[in-house]
Amino acid sequence: MPMPIKTTPAITVVFLGVKVLMGRQLIRVNYDTLGDLVKDLISGKITYVTEDQQIEIMKTHLHTNGQITGLSGYFS
Repeated sequence: MPMPIKTTPAITVVFLGVKVLMGRQLIRVNYDTLGDLVKDLISGKITYVTEDQQIEIMKTHLHTNGQITGLSGYFS
């Protein structure tokens, strides 16, 4: 049988703060619970993006937005 954890008001406030922050981050990535996020992570629905992949994604966004043209000084 697990031992009960003795909490103080300060620990409770910190726990609630962490819970609120975690909830906001989960909402940002479209998950309701941490369990849902972990399930998708384990099942492979969430993949790791390498630095090279991130650079390619940024280059694609720069080209589609026309920002790379503006940054290079060449206008067409």
